[in-house]
Amino acid sequence: MKPYTGKLLFKTKASLLNINLSFFSWNRVTWDFQARERGNNAFDYYNVNAELKQVIDQIASGFFRPNNPEEFRDIYNNLMYHDCFFCLADYDDYMAAQERVNEAYKDQSVWMKMCIHNIASSGKFSSDRTIAEYAREIWDVEPTWDKLPAPHEPIEEG
Repeated sequence: MKPYTGKLLFKTKASLLNINLSFFSWNRVTWDFQARERGNNAFDYYNVNAELKQVIDQIASGFFRPNNPEEFRDIYNNLMYHDCFFCLADYDDYMAAQERVNEAYKDQSVWMKMCIHNIASSGKFSSDRTIAEYAREIWDVEPTWDKLPAPHEPIEEG
């Protein structure tokens, strides 16, 4: 089997997709809740996309670790039988987004502006703010900023 030398892993450059996400967004299927309810059959995508099939077959065959061909078997099994993140369903959209990333990167001036804009906008993604929002809007609890005792200290009742 000839090795696949194109975009081998689905998210090898995922960190780049954070840059101006609205321009590079790809995750259409993952957020399609109706598709989630219908279920996800990875073989529906595997059987119609030759590039994707080649990658999956190489993972399953041990191509990437000839001395330990079973090393990536769990990756294959998860993608084909337990793909709760719709990786195969999103593959085409991801690859199209990656092509847009590749094109944008060619113009270093534009790329630099996008990077700076992304960094400057990252404050709104604070983990403290996000957790507080989840607490209020999803879990319906009010977050507290009370300091928790150290793990070895007893919790005071009352």
